[in-house]
Amino acid sequence: MILDNNRNDIEEIRRRINIADVVGQHVDLKRAGGILKGKCPFHEEKTPSFTVNEEKGFYYCFGCSEGGDIFNFLMQIEGIQFGDALRDLAGRAGIQLRGGQTDKDSVARTDTGKINEIALELFEKNLKSDQGSLAKTYLENRNITDSVIDNFRIGLTLDSFDQLYNKIKNDFPAASIDACGMFNTSKKGKVYDRFRDRIIFPIFDAAGKIVAFGGRIYKEQVTKSDGFTAPKYINSPDTPLYSKSHHLYGLFQAKDAIKRNGYAILVEGYTDVVLPHKYGFQNIVASLGTALTQEQVTLISRYCREIVLAYDPDSAGEKATDRGIVLALEKGLKVKIVRFPGGLDPAEVLEKHDEELFEKTVKEAPEVLDYMINRALERTETATDKAREARSILDALDVVKDTILRDIIVRTVSDRFNISTNVLMNEFKPTEPVVREIKVNISKEIPKTLTPELAVLKMMLEDEKILQVGLNAFETDDFTKPPRREFFEALLESRNTGGDINNVCVGLSNIATKMVAHITNVPLNFRSKKNAFRDLVKTIKLTRIDHDLSDCTESLRDQNLSESAIQELTLRMQNLIKTKHEFSSVTESQEDL
Repeated sequence: MILDNNRNDIEEIRRRINIADVVGQHVDLKRAGGILKGKCPFHEEKTPSFTVNEEKGFYYCFGCSEGGDIFNFLMQIEGIQFGDALRDLAGRAGIQLRGGQTDKDSVARTDTGKINEIALELFEKNLKSDQGSLAKTYLENRNITDSVIDNFRIGLTLDSFDQLYNKIKNDFPAASIDACGMFNTSKKGKVYDRFRDRIIFPIFDAAGKIVAFGGRIYKEQVTKSDGFTAPKYINSPDTPLYSKSHHLYGLFQAKDAIKRNGYAILVEGYTDVVLPHKYGFQNIVASLGTALTQEQVTLISRYCREIVLAYDPDSAGEKATDRGIVLALEKGLKVKIVRFPGGLDPAEVLEKHDEELFEKTVKEAPEVLDYMINRALERTETATDKAREARSILDALDVVKDTILRDIIVRTVSDRFNISTNVLMNEFKPTEPVVREIKVNISKEIPKTLTPELAVLKMMLEDEKILQVGLNAFETDDFTKPPRREFFEALLESRNTGGDINNVCVGLSNIATKMVAHITNVPLNFRSKKNAFRDLVKTIKLTRIDHDLSDCTESLRDQNLSESAIQELTLRMQNLIKTKHEFSSVTESQEDL
């Protein structure tokens, strides 16, 4: 919705802001021919492999494959959502956004931020006051030192129903006070503070902006006459600034360490994040709630390609681990699972033992396959159990797309469960056929980082005449990967609607935008552009024909096919073979170039 309502604004922002100005605030860029180069801000490197193409408005790193446009860069470097990046860049460009939020929404969002800032300062002041001595003692007993308190800006709410409300009630409208998530309303209509007599853990977004709070009791719980016992934790509800599924506690403090270490440790609780920082373990974040979400996995993937799940070993923690495994694998992340000795959580390990045990346990954490097999074998007594558990593992890991990794999974399960590899292979067939592109005589002129399909898309993006010929020569299904098909469709729509080719990336998925950034920043020089394009068309068309022939051959292996189906498949194969010969014999085409 944000994108649809602000499409023109997005295009105007791209025109007004030079991507190099934004990237240059984080990267020392040096000119190298027609592009700018520098050391990548998203991974450690000695030799610069990060490039910026000012003319096209894209960045791309040839070391870690991160790339995109000005919006992607700001989202990734600051860990924010698209809407936040849009508002930030619109402000820099002097553009008043025309769509999306209403004035009322905008006021609520701005006021929530202001109330959060006032609350944060008040809570910090409370903890440092004489009234905070008991809470300070509690934190000291948990080995949470002043430096950790200051780093995470831990605070305190007093045993008062209206300390915060009285401070802000005359400065904000009732609608903003209701929306900010800091207050409740009694049945009699009286507004009172949501957080009372609790240690407060502020929740920041990845850019360091305060968006929410979590509160923990620190005094001995007292059960009231009606049987009510205060919950151990209470948290901010969703607000105009905050949705718990989109944030990770401690990410602002941990993101640099995560990038430096190459992995993130995910835990459940606030204390499990803050205490390890005292001992030097800073690449730790917590999901806000027991279950990890798809949005949180996407957020963490901006900083690393490996996660270590260290959830509690209870039933809720096990479920959260299982869900986290699937979500991380779907995102292409490497996954390890930590189980601390004695069923302890991360904070307890450091409190009751030492940092050496913590570090050793994390370092020796099994990868997801070994973890799942070991856990499954504990539940296996009969042949039926073995079959059930083996199938369960393969079902859970079916989200893995890498064919080599899938083969390793099958062979490992086969070895550990003593089940035939062939049987497991039939259970674990790839969800998509692997399509290998045919190479023709121009392959030596294509950089190693480009395939024929990517080279064609680059040529179509950068040459109007080639674009028109290519749109007539190709069909969407000629391209083997979803991002390539998505970009081709965008090029086709741009021609049909008379749009500006330079804004064709508006609305593309992140992975498609990254692909465009990649091809844009790779130099491509052919001795004969016309001949190269003709041969690339041949390559791509022959690749698709071979793929279709392979599909037909696979279908003919079905022994239950009817006679008419066999005849139909055979005729299709004959036509495909004829078309293949025709393409193979073509020496001149695309004469419009």
